[in-house]
Formats: sequence, C-alpha cells, structure tokens
Amino acid sequence: MARLKTPIHLHNGLLPALPKWCVGALIAVWVGAYIVYLVLEHTVVESPYQTAIADLVHKETVRHQQKLDNQLTQLIRNIDKIANDPATLAVLLTPEKQATSWQKTARTMDTMPAQSRWLINAKAALPEAERLYLLKPKGDAFPLPGNFVAELLFEKALEGGKPPPQAAKTDQWNIYITRPIFKDKDVAGVLLVEVRPVLFQDSLQHAEGRINLIQSVDHFPDINFYNLGNGWKEEYSAALETQVPNWKIRFTASKQLVDKVHPNRTFFYSLTILLITAALVASLYLIQKTGVRPRATKKTSSRFNPKDDLFTQRVVRNADGTVEASAARTPAEGAQAIPSSALHDRRFPDHVFRDYDIRGKADSELTREFAAQLGKVLGTMALASGEKRLVVCSDGRKSSPALKTALGNGILSTGCDVLDIGEAPTPVMNFALSTMGDCSSGVMVTASHNPKGDNGFKIILRNRVLSSNEIQDLKHRMIAARFAKGEGKSHSLELHQRYINHIAEDIQLEGSLKVAIDCGNGIASVIAPALFRILGCKITELFTDVDGNFPNHDPDPTVAGNLQALIHTVVSKQLDLGLAFDGDGDRVVAITSTGRIVWPDELMMIFARDVVTRNPGADIIYDVKSTRRLGELIASYGGRPVMWKTGHAHMRNKVRESKAPLGGEFSGHIFFTDRWHGFDDGLYAAARLLEVLTLREQSLEDIVSTFPDVFSTEEIKIPIAEDRKVLFVDEFIGLGGFKNTHLVTIDGLRVEYAHGWGLIRPSNTSAALTLRFEAETADALEAIIADFRERLKSLDPTLPVVF
Repeated sequence: MARLKTPIHLHNGLLPALPKWCVGALIAVWVGAYIVYLVLEHTVVESPYQTAIADLVHKETVRHQQKLDNQLTQLIRNIDKIANDPATLAVLLTPEKQATSWQKTARTMDTMPAQSRWLINAKAALPEAERLYLLKPKGDAFPLPGNFVAELLFEKALEGGKPPPQAAKTDQWNIYITRPIFKDKDVAGVLLVEVRPVLFQDSLQHAEGRINLIQSVDHFPDINFYNLGNGWKEEYSAALETQVPNWKIRFTASKQLVDKVHPNRTFFYSLTILLITAALVASLYLIQKTGVRPRATKKTSSRFNPKDDLFTQRVVRNADGTVEASAARTPAEGAQAIPSSALHDRRFPDHVFRDYDIRGKADSELTREFAAQLGKVLGTMALASGEKRLVVCSDGRKSSPALKTALGNGILSTGCDVLDIGEAPTPVMNFALSTMGDCSSGVMVTASHNPKGDNGFKIILRNRVLSSNEIQDLKHRMIAARFAKGEGKSHSLELHQRYINHIAEDIQLEGSLKVAIDCGNGIASVIAPALFRILGCKITELFTDVDGNFPNHDPDPTVAGNLQALIHTVVSKQLDLGLAFDGDGDRVVAITSTGRIVWPDELMMIFARDVVTRNPGADIIYDVKSTRRLGELIASYGGRPVMWKTGHAHMRNKVRESKAPLGGEFSGHIFFTDRWHGFDDGLYAAARLLEVLTLREQSLEDIVSTFPDVFSTEEIKIPIAEDRKVLFVDEFIGLGGFKNTHLVTIDGLRVEYAHGWGLIRPSNTSAALTLRFEAETADALEAIIADFRERLKSLDPTLPVVF
C-alpha cells in the first residue's frame, strides 16, 4: 500500500486524518454546490421574479404615458385652435389696452371690451390655462420679467416656430406654451399660455406608485418638475419619452403593486434538496475512500523566517514631512537612516506646490531662497520659450516685497529681463500680458484670499497659467538647479491708470448707481474706488486702505462672515448694491439692496443670459461647485453649458481652449473673452454687472428674485492631512452605491440626485476636503447631506464631520 502524504488534521482528532487531495476535493464539492445553489436561485427564482416585476412596471408606465400624451395632445390642439381663430387676430390688432388676466373682465358680454370677451371665450375653450397673454412683436415690456424660458419660447414663436411646451420654475413650477398668430404669412403676435403641472393630476392620480414628469436639458442632468404619489424602491421604476420632445414620464411602483407578483419557489426548493443530497453523498464517498488513520501529532518549533523584513529597505516619512530611506539591516545591527535627496529637498516643501499655484507659509516655507530659486527656474524657462522678460508684481502682504525682490533677482541672474509693475491686483498683471505685445509671461506674488501669514506665486508662461503637472515640474527643476546664467535688466512701470481707462472705454453705464465697495484691505484698494467713480457711480468705501495684516476680516468674499460689514452698509445707507473683492482683486461677490448675498454662480447666471443672447450656441464654462440652475439657464437660452474643474488656472485654460465667451466658478473667478481679454478679473466683472443693471433698468434684487429658489450650503471645509486628501476622495468614489444618480468625476465627485446635488473634492489651496450641497427643498438638502455624512464616517470615524 502506498504511503500517504503528510496528513492534515481536523477538529482535534474527532475526524479522520485526511490527505490533502481529499480535503481539497471536499472543499471543491461544497463550493461547487454553493455556486450551483446561487445559479439555481438566480435562474429559477430571482430572474423570473424580477422580469415579472419589470414587465408589470413597464405596462403601468405605458398606461400612464398614454394618458399623459392624450391630455397633452388635446391641450395643444385647443391652444392651436385659439391661435388660429380669426377672433384672436382681430383682438390682437385692436388698439385697446391688452387684457392679460382672467379677473380683468366686465359683468356682461354686451358692454365689455373686445379683448375681455375674447378672454372669456378663450378661457372657456381652455379651462386648464392659469394665464393667457396676447403679445405683440413690439409691444410693452415682456409680462413675465426674468422668466427666461417663457421669453425664449416667445422669441421662437415670433420667428414662426411652434416650440414644444417647456416647464420653468419661478416661485413654483409652471408650463409655458407659445404659438404664433399669423396675418397672411407674417407673424402679427404670439399667444402665450401658462398652465400648472397639477392639471395632469386627474388623469394620473390613480397610479399604484409614484409618477415623476422629467424635463431634459441638453448637457445637463434631468429635472423633475412634477411628482404625484409614492413609490417604493427606485429599482422598480421605468421611464418613457412623451410626445413632448424633451419630456419623460417616470413611474416607480408602490410596494403594494410589487407584492402582486410572487416568486415561484416550489421547484427551486426541490432542486436545492437534491443538490444538498448529492453533495453529502459525494463527501461520504471521498472520506470512506481514504480510509481511517490515527491522528499524528507534531510539535512545532519557532524558527527564523527568512522572509521577515530585517533585510528590506524601507521608506520612512518623518513628522516634519521629510522622507528618508532606511538601510538594510542584519540581525546584529539596527536600522541606520540615510537621507535621500532624490526623494525630497527640505528647502522646497512638497505641499506648497499645489494644483494651480504655489502657496504656503511666508518666511518658514516660502523663504527668500525659495523665491530666488523659483525665479531662476522661471527665467530659464522663459528664455527657452522665446520670452526675453517677465512681468512681476505683488499684493499688499507684509511678506510680498521681500519675496518679489528675491524672485526678481533670481530671474535677472539667468539673463532674463524683469518688468516690475509694483504692487497691483492680479488683473493688472494679466492686463499687461494681454496688451503689451512683447511679453506674455509673468509672476504675481500673492496668496489671494488666504490669511495674512500665507503667501504664494501665480505663474503665467506664454499666456498659459501653470497648473497640475506643470507646477510639480517647477519643484523638480528647483531641486535639479540647472539654470541659465546671465545679467538681465530690470525696469519699472505703473499701469493702474491705463488699466482703469481701458475698462472705462469698454463699459457704458446708462445711469448712476449707489455702490458700496469692500476691498478687505487687499490690493484691489489701489484701483477700485477710482475705477467706479470714473464709471459714474456714487461710492461708499469699506476697508480700502492696503494693509497686509487684514485687520477687519480675511480677504475672502466667499465666506459670509466676511461680508457682514458690507451688508450692513448697503442696507443701512439704502444703496443699490455692494461689491466685495478678494485679496488680489481677481474675484468678486455682490450684495443686493436688501442684503442678500449674490454668489458668483448667480452672477454667472446674469452674465450668461447677456452673453448667450448675443452669442447663440456658444460654450459657457462653469465649475463643479456651481448651482444647477446655471446650466439650465445657459441651455434655455441656446448656449452649451460645460462643467469643468474648479481652479482659476483650469478654468482660464479651458475658456481659452474652447474659445468660450464666458467662464466662471463659484469662488468668484469670472472670465470674459466677450469684449475682454479672457483672464479672471473681479473688477471688470463688477463693472459688467453695473452695465447690465443700468441697461436693463432693473435692480440686482429684482433680477435675482426671479431666479428659482434653492436651498444650498456655502463651501464646507473638513481638515485632513495634505498627503491624504486626494486618496480619501478616491476612496469615497470607490464606495459606489449611489442609486438613480448621475456621477460627475472631472474634479472629485459631484453626485447629481433627482432634486439636488452634493460635491466632495480635495481642496486646491489648503489641507482640506471641500464639500458643497444644493437641493430644491430643505428636506432634500438634508437627505443629500446625510448620505454624504454617512459615507464620510464609514471611511474615517475620526474625521471632524460637523455639518
């Protein structure tokens, strides 16, 4: 008899000692049986059950779609009938004051005006209508000011078109339908009808589940504009197109409807019993075949493991951020740390090289040596690219003059010239690069909106803002220390007045406004008061003395707490609006006459409407932190909304590459190539805002009050280690499990829910995670926040999640 191989012992000797091949066979039998069980359950029970539910849900969806289409068909047929009625044309041409409301009627048909009689008849023919309007091509002001959707449909009807119905939300959701009224072959006017989505309630209310009416906008997530009933699980739903091209109906089954389908498990249970029986028989056969052997015992001894890590090299990150390599060790000697200059240079901390600029603690991280070495790198790169000089300037921080001097000396040492434009806002440096013609590269010494102890460098080479890998490349070049050598020349130039005059030539205000400006003691103080006075405004100044200690508040207008003095001034002095600028003047936030904060993404809504109207089909770029309403508005006016990464460098380069007339982000960087030079300029954007207000003869409060209301948060910052923030966001994305959502991963993760969205991304300017949330209702907002909060805690319970 052949000798058995070394046996494997089970259960303290109660089972026979089995050879390895037998144990493997037993495991294979039971794993195979379990796999067959799962396949049987899916094939025999779960798949037919889910198919039956899907068929039932689809049938219900088709039934409600047909009801909706029938009602829409009849509604549009009645509207067309009114538009084609000769009486409608006759009333339109009657030179009597227009009647626009059902309540504006007389008591008797004989004595009432022609328009009132027409309105009664039209209302009888179209009882679903909330309002009816007869509009002439060149009549009075549009009766629904600020309703971009209705205004766009009106313009399409004026061209003879019959645009499909479209839903829009002001104080509530309404549906708008327009039809041209023809006189011979010319459009004499437009019939505008406003109805409420609740008109579909009668035909859809008996649904065994929830019905959502969804409107699709090109390049933007779908929008729910009507909900009816209650559904159970989102996986038990189906969506179908309606006869309106951009509408869908989505039906989600109730639990009662799903429970009408019962899985058939009798056949499955029979097969399972047979499967278990077969596995038991196979197991007994294998055990009996091996025979019974006594349990052998063997005393184990502790032996040296040749695979332990005593001889491996380790990379260790010290508490101060430096990286060291530990030498290989022998059992007789301990680890001996040796520095590795190839991994790190203490003079140039890794974390200051950020995604789109260099930023860190002045004096300790960004030293004069650092600035000089950076200047040598930039001078060398500029010369290699064909540039002969670099423009340099700085903000008003206490550390900026010394850093600018060291930076300039480093540039000069390479043989590259320096044009020093002194202390000036970042837009002035960009203005110089865009208009001088013989230089397109420069460096701004600034930490923008950061606290007073920080500083940094914004870098442009050949009209391109350096970002991402290009910023990292600067660090490697600084460590390598291979620089051109020469003797450059330094020149000084003051550009403030030239910049102010250039804006004044472009901006034309149709009246004077009372404006408060808050420069936060930043460098915009040297420009803003003079600029807005030249434009004809009556100015109230707040914190317009340059002071690098920022004694009143941090120079960050995107933090509501920093705007309180401006809000109080605007309201108490009854001014038209307020404007707040950041530390280097390239960002702006506005305040209405009632003290409402108009965040930059809402300013973008105002600018986008103005720009797209004159540039139909144009791309408008906005960042992942911006409101969903912005994309909806851009699309409704015929533009193409393009969501992109946050960061002034990413945004500026994207605007330039796509030749977009406008781009902007939630943090306040707004880029105009329409009439301007394509760089982010808070001062110019503020001037364009004043121009829009005076041309439209509307206050800022009047305009923003027409925007659909939403519930949103400011930017939320969660502190996290600098070297962990990117990896954490990747882990958050990897959690998955977001059902019935649209995921945007161009910059962190933006999750588009049916009624709102949530965002998480690594901050580009600090050791933090950045989050923001928006929803149509307070409950929806809290639900989205709770979803994110739960996922954050599951990844790291120690994370300070306090929102």
